[in-house]
Amino acid sequence: MLRRIYISLVLVMVAAAAMAQNGYVEKAAQYFKEKNDRQAKIYIDSAILNENDAKDSYTWHLRGHIYKENYLIIDSASRKSTARKISIESFEKSNSLDTKNEFSDNNNSNIKYLLNTYRSDAVKLMDTTNYRESEFFYNEFRILTLKYFPTTDFGRQDVEYYNAYATQVYRTYNPYAPDSGSVRFNEVIKAYEKVISIDGENCLAHYQIAIMYYNKGVDLILNLDPETSIDVMNSVLDLCVTLFQKSKPHMLKAWELKSCKNITEIVEGLKGISYQLNEPEEFKKWEQEQKKLQDK
Repeated sequence: MLRRIYISLVLVMVAAAAMAQNGYVEKAAQYFKEKNDRQAKIYIDSAILNENDAKDSYTWHLRGHIYKENYLIIDSASRKSTARKISIESFEKSNSLDTKNEFSDNNNSNIKYLLNTYRSDAVKLMDTTNYRESEFFYNEFRILTLKYFPTTDFGRQDVEYYNAYATQVYRTYNPYAPDSGSVRFNEVIKAYEKVISIDGENCLAHYQIAIMYYNKGVDLILNLDPETSIDVMNSVLDLCVTLFQKSKPHMLKAWELKSCKNITEIVEGLKGISYQLNEPEEFKKWEQEQKKLQDK
């Protein structure tokens, strides 16, 4: 029995040697041409374990294409597919070995295509249920893009993304929900602050932050119980003042930028903030601005 096992192992090794002589890369290419993606994947993964094949840029170029097809066809472009990232890494490895630039244009084109599928996943998931998962894929898109194309400017894309992200979070925000209201509030503020950190002149983000703070302060006032103790009432009113003070600079910035379409609401907000902060001169100023807009 032992002798038979030994013979079997020898036969396996001989078969493997014969296959190596036939060429894993050539077999992988043939299976890929025949659209037998599963077999192509098996052979190309064997090829990269061969020292000579692993040094050849074509091996990795072919592997990139095989794994790309596995992602698109076999995995049906699933967000959870590992084939996508392996394909990107293979194309990049091909680039690093491609001293003659035979495959670099095609490699880069495919890398960009696959990177954009992460962005597409982020866009598809941008709704009130999946926005957190959407952010995960958007971050993957950013990280991988900057890894392979480090000069990419994400300014405009980040602004568009986080404005959309904040909108979805806001739609889930219920100020009266004791378990999630404050969490959602902070998430919305954080998202718009991220937009401002990228684009300080973004009128929408400034206005949205201002209105979040303002509305929260108003809601606290309107929901004060007449039987609340003086100490608690004073504490709530102090918090409201803080909220209105946080709202004011953002609302003023939105007014100064003059790029928001809802200029009437901005003036109304500044008028309300002045009233709540007991600033009669400011209140009169914004009341006059409001009248000017109404007379147009």
